[in-house]
Amino acid sequence: MPELRTHDDEVLFRRIGEILGQPGPVAAETEIAALPVDSFALVELVIELQEMYGARFGHDEMRALRTVGDLAQLIHERAGRDD
Repeated sequence: MPELRTHDDEVLFRRIGEILGQPGPVAAETEIAALPVDSFALVELVIELQEMYGARFGHDEMRALRTVGDLAQLIHERAGRDD
């Protein structure tokens, strides 16, 4: 997947870092499984991002993501959709 480089992505990566207690933005290539967080923090992350972007996706879709960039791509694809 090509790395996303829009202002929205910078805001998204910075917000992910804040939610997860990281010192700065999380890089697109960061593996979600490697993030030093518990499952509660991941649930908090998903809820906040869904509210922030209007992106709806399920637990199975979240579990299938490998990197933070994959998460950003899913958010872009699903933003504002009701399915």
